Amino acid sequence: MKVDLTRYTCNHRFSFDQVFGEQASNQEVYERTCAHFMDTVFEGGNAACFAYGQTGSGKTHTMMGNGTEPGLYLLAAHDMFRRRPHEMTLHVSFYEIYGGKLFDLLNSRQKLRALEDAKQSVNIVGLTDHPITTVHDLMNLITAGNELRSAGHTAPTRRGRSCCVASARSAAASGPR
Repeated sequence: MKVDLTRYTCNHRFSFDQVFGEQASNQEVYERTCAHFMDTVFEGGNAACFAYGQTGSGKTHTMMGNGTEPGLYLLAAHDMFRRRPHEMTLHVSFYEIYGGKLFDLLNSRQKLRALEDAKQSVNIVGLTDHPITTVHDLMNLITAGNELRSAGHTAPTRRGRSCCVASARSAAASGPR
């Protein structure tokens, strides 16, 4: 069964929680928009953070950072590992949405399927899940996945990228996966 996401994607009204100038640091963006999500995550909930904007507007810089300024992925990873109980294991998945199709960026771009279950929850079927034990592990997986991302043309001189989703989940070390 294919999933019809029209009701989620076509009828939205957007508002802004925060607006930042070009001089804002990634640390400031993280603290004002994402840091509070860690409470939700460690209470068993889900949280999402994504960057949206036109090509060249700084989405990749904000999420990935550069050699001198950490991005939101790295800042969140440090928070996750600082706060997690030692008995908790962390796992990461990373996939892209490109041309209306899903691909696993940590499994040689294997094609995935989004299916809705009986409870009307959307599940990404075939997505691989990778255990991580350090911030370095997480960033290595994201870097490797980013190298497999698709690129397409959005204007004569600019290249656009796919949308990608990095997902981290936790589990008790002795519990089921």
